[in-house]
Amino acid sequence: MSLARDENDIAAVFAEAIERCCDGVSFDTLAVAVSGGSDSLALMLLAQAWSLQSGKALKVLTVDHGMRAESGAEARFVRDIARRNGLDHKILQWTTSRPQGNLQKAARDARYHLLAQARGEARVILTGHTLEDQAETVLMRLARGSGVDGLTGILERRWCPEGSAGQGYWIMRPLLNIKREALRDYLRGQGQTWVDDPSNDNTDFERIRLRKSMPLLSELGLTSEALAQTGKRMAQVRASLEQRVLVICRDAVVVDCGDLIIEHAIFARYDREIQCRVLEHCLGWVSSADYMPRSNVLSAALNTILEEKGTTLHGCLISVSKGKIRMCREYQSIADIVMSCERGQSRTWDHRWFFSFKKNQEKSCGSMHIRALGHDGARQLRQLSDTNLPFQSLKSIPGCFCDTQLVAVPYFMENSEIDIKFCTKPSWQRQPPIEAF
Repeated sequence: MSLARDENDIAAVFAEAIERCCDGVSFDTLAVAVSGGSDSLALMLLAQAWSLQSGKALKVLTVDHGMRAESGAEARFVRDIARRNGLDHKILQWTTSRPQGNLQKAARDARYHLLAQARGEARVILTGHTLEDQAETVLMRLARGSGVDGLTGILERRWCPEGSAGQGYWIMRPLLNIKREALRDYLRGQGQTWVDDPSNDNTDFERIRLRKSMPLLSELGLTSEALAQTGKRMAQVRASLEQRVLVICRDAVVVDCGDLIIEHAIFARYDREIQCRVLEHCLGWVSSADYMPRSNVLSAALNTILEEKGTTLHGCLISVSKGKIRMCREYQSIADIVMSCERGQSRTWDHRWFFSFKKNQEKSCGSMHIRALGHDGARQLRQLSDTNLPFQSLKSIPGCFCDTQLVAVPYFMENSEIDIKFCTKPSWQRQPPIEAF
């Protein structure tokens, strides 16, 4: 994989990177996130040239965080450049309240959320992370004692599942092998100025402190290129481990009415790293969370499971009985998810269950809603249907109620007016994969 060091080979390295990122991905439109800094502006111009050659449509999205007085003017600066280049542009406003904690993380999360909302038909979102960003990320995670996954750094592409099965979008970062100064030289050659964000000099932020330490580290051999190469090698190790885990999950994990079942004897014979990764994949699917529990918490739960005892973790209830590990949704985590519904409407409950109500449905009660069965719903179901599913699992399955009357439950109580299905699959059954490279 080649690294771009000057403006002369940027276009070629960019084209190589984006072709690699897009391998196997079908799309007609891509969006590019542009802040006004040198990295993202160069990305916009490079992406425009590539889109003209490839025949793909391109849209430009700028998030105005509103955290600095200049942010509005900077967003309009990007808008004007995009329009001069004949590009569709939209400014996205961060209007929610600011948290008291990690502001940088909150801003990053808000940025990705806004980009996902505004992407429209685009199945690809490009961001302008550079080789220096990769090196800083690896260094930050090294300082925290991260393992293989953390030292992978920033993935060149990542699949973000969304809504029903198979739906979602890709985040791609085709500048990860290009240095920031080379991008600036490219912009200078284009006669294009950029915005310098003053927060990039604020040493209150960990990333900025590490960035300022890079000259000294480079003298010791810890260059941006070396750190990025470590990330690449760790990514290869991670991909190999993940492939092994997915094969194990396909062979050893059974889906049962929304629960997951693993043979304890099979699970126990794998090494601890594999056990943790299998557990993570299972927890991620049952909880529908887009993050994983901390490693120390996961490790403690694993110890409990190996002792053939039950535990709760990550919104999931894990029990061990008769040689089987069963993982279901923890009722307390979803007890408050109640959705009202009407004829002709559709609802996605707990990110996993899709309810569709037919238009010709006759309304026969005062209030129709979806919620976890709970104690009362599980008791109703057991009176109406034969099931061997454990009571704790039944409590967490969703049902449709008319007032307090149970009228539909997936697997156990059909209703000709209500269609219910899963809207996601376990990671080991999902195509495309959650993440790559």
